[in-house]
Amino acid sequence: MIALAKNASQASAAQIDQILSVSPGYVPALMVKAAMALQKSDTETARQTYAQVLKIYPDFAPARKQLTVLDAKNKK
Repeated sequence: MIALAKNASQASAAQIDQILSVSPGYVPALMVKAAMALQKSDTETARQTYAQVLKIYPDFAPARKQLTVLDAKNKK
């Protein structure tokens, strides 16, 4: 999952959806989902997914960093 989060193009949406249907709070799959959304320029889905991760682990730095970057780009 970590490798997929770094290179989301290797993952398939169906795989991630299947994992999340069984374990909706599985953070590695959520991070891949967010990365895939960013690759598709779907910043709203990415933002929501990173926020979901932060509800589970409020101090999870990778999600916080990505959410901060998205918010900064949105303010420009």
